[in-house]
Amino acid sequence: MAYVIAEPCIGTKDTACVDACPVDCIHPKKNTTYEDGRPGLEDVPQLYIDPVECIDCGACVPVCPVSAIFALDDLPEKWKHYAELNASYVEGGKFKPGQYAKHQAGYHPWRISQRISKFSTGESRPVLFWAAVCSLCATSWASMRSQIKLGRIGGILIGLHYSWFIIALLIMFSLADHFRHVTPAWSPEVVWTAAVMTALLFFATLLLHELAHSVVAKTRGLRVRAITLFALGGVSQIESEAQDAKSEFWIAIAGPLTSILLGSAFLLLSRAAGWVPGSEPATPVVAVSLWLGYINLALAGFNMIPGYPLDGGRVLRAVAWWVTGNAEHSTKLAARVGQAVAFIFILLGLLRFFVGANFGGLWLAFIGWFLLDASRSSYVQVQLMAGLRGRRVADLMDRDCAAVESFLNLQHFVDEYLLRTGRRCFIVVQNNNLVGLITPHEVKSVDRDRWAQTSVQSVMRPLAQLRTVAPETSAVEALELMSREDINQVPVIANGHLEGIFSRGEVLRFLQTRIELRED
Repeated sequence: MAYVIAEPCIGTKDTACVDACPVDCIHPKKNTTYEDGRPGLEDVPQLYIDPVECIDCGACVPVCPVSAIFALDDLPEKWKHYAELNASYVEGGKFKPGQYAKHQAGYHPWRISQRISKFSTGESRPVLFWAAVCSLCATSWASMRSQIKLGRIGGILIGLHYSWFIIALLIMFSLADHFRHVTPAWSPEVVWTAAVMTALLFFATLLLHELAHSVVAKTRGLRVRAITLFALGGVSQIESEAQDAKSEFWIAIAGPLTSILLGSAFLLLSRAAGWVPGSEPATPVVAVSLWLGYINLALAGFNMIPGYPLDGGRVLRAVAWWVTGNAEHSTKLAARVGQAVAFIFILLGLLRFFVGANFGGLWLAFIGWFLLDASRSSYVQVQLMAGLRGRRVADLMDRDCAAVESFLNLQHFVDEYLLRTGRRCFIVVQNNNLVGLITPHEVKSVDRDRWAQTSVQSVMRPLAQLRTVAPETSAVEALELMSREDINQVPVIANGHLEGIFSRGEVLRFLQTRIELRED
């Protein structure tokens, strides 16, 4: 069910929740003007959640500094009217007469007090649950989707994230400056041609590094959805964990071995083109191949640092797994080593910064911070997936499936079902027979001014087109299916009868309860 932002947000308007939301359903955003006339961030007392777009992931809850966000069912009685306020704002700012004015009252005192001090609470949110939200809602770098599709290699989708263009430009400018200083006799045309070619070849070698991981994973029986190049390199989206230590080892080691082979090949090419070790490159071919040789060897060396989830950390995990026979304990060991390495990077980076290394020191500290965050998140994801193993879909599904008639129009469906109940998924029935499924995703495909003339049946997903699972399907397998198909819920069917709905929201609620019980 949808989440609601209540009174504690008034005057605070911390936008951490906006950044955490994976579907951009929290409004208003900074520096944004809404064409439908809704007031902007400076003109409202708080933030609001669109109940139609919200996917119930809960990613916004842990980051709110004043604990203002509640699931609809958990909303305190004294703040029940905030559910209507949230819905009213996103419907074009059309508050009922006097409603906005009443809501605005008290805004200015909060705003003034906010200028004096920041609000905070002593309550700390469970780290494990936050990491579960990150992993299930695709907010980590490992689940990064590509916005530009380049094609397929061996059935694996290859794509670019928009952030790739930023780092590509930075690398090209950096290389141009490097070549200009190393070989000042070169003309600007030669310098820039060499820089562009080197940058493109570098990303090609990154792609080959990731392809090596993916190809080995496929040979070990794992599904590989895509490879995405982004600002910090590349990532292979392998949809499941290795089932044994041997598979984990070969998948992890394949990338660094490929980088070592590529680096060695480029250095040999430099020697063949006349380069002598210790001398500066005399031609563009030597300069390009020499830089690519060194950078690929450096890439292999960095990736082999024994810090999970780097390739070296995964190799360490595989070795420990093979020795102990315990995958979870091995992951814990590799993650702790990764966190130790990350802290060393951060300390060295800060030390270098204060002794005059400037940006170079900060960059090293940033790499350490990134590794620390990735290590914690990856370990928790493995922990949580281990907690789901042995669980069936029937253990986690919602058996109380709300139904709507197919002849209803979308306006009535939104007003009387979506907004009133806070549910996200409804089965569609016709003459007491199940004919399809409708969620806010289908509603959003229709313009608001056509809702009254559009029936539920015309936009629902027909039963024949739905991905379904059986009650005895494992929860992990169902999650992998939902991730692969990019859907938030699947119907659970047994003998042609709907048994329930399995959703990401139900999984998150189960994990939250499990973590809270463990903490108690």
